[in-house]
Amino acid sequence: MKNYGNRNTLGNSNTLGDENTLGHDNTLGDDNTLGHWNTLGNSNTLGHWNMLGNNNTLGDDNTLGHWNMLGNNNTLGNSNTLGNRNTLGNRNTLGHRNMLGNSNTLGDENTLGHDNTLGNSNTLGNRNTLGNRNTLGNSNTLGDENTLGHDNTLGDGLRFGKRLQLSGVKVLALMNMSNVDGSGRRITIIVHTQGIKIEAGCFAGTLDEFCEKAISEDKTRYARVVRAAAEALAEDVREKGIDGGWDKE
Repeated sequence: MKNYGNRNTLGNSNTLGDENTLGHDNTLGDDNTLGHWNTLGNSNTLGHWNMLGNNNTLGDDNTLGHWNMLGNNNTLGNSNTLGNRNTLGNRNTLGHRNMLGNSNTLGDENTLGHDNTLGNSNTLGNRNTLGNRNTLGNSNTLGDENTLGHDNTLGDGLRFGKRLQLSGVKVLALMNMSNVDGSGRRITIIVHTQGIKIEAGCFAGTLDEFCEKAISEDKTRYARVVRAAAEALAEDVREKGIDGGWDKE
């Protein structure tokens, strides 16, 4: 066990064992290995191909490059940036305002706070929890029993497993639409166990509430097209017997 101060610079291919403490503003190069129960302060920079074991703690404003591997039960603070193709194990906790690039892999039971941004082609395992106002790019994959909070932005090509909870409802199917009325606004249609939910900008409510609001604002095309698409999606769910895994609760 060793206590390092602030503003340390470690080059490439270093190995730190267990229970080390690094202060703030440290820089680690490539191919470093940290064991278990290490603590890093704020504003650290890690390069590529680093490996962190289990139960490590990183503060806020850290930057990790590409191809890093974090084990289980690690804790990262707020406003961290992870590049591409990083791998996080199980039960890690990330705070708010984190940014993940493309093609990262998260295991099971990880927790991310609010206002996180995930790029494209990331994969999340099972029972992960994301807070509110997260943004997911395109072609991301969610496993089973994941939970996302409210006001999230979902890209195209999202794949999800069983028992997805989104915006407080139990999802059966979802679909994105954009530029229906020429405004460029993105709409998310969620068919869930209790009905149909629509999210568009700051609006979130039932299909009927959405259409009533659109008509009151003289947006008749909006109301007709979204209703037709939402009801068609719900009918397809019924015809195919899609239950989202919720019949096995």
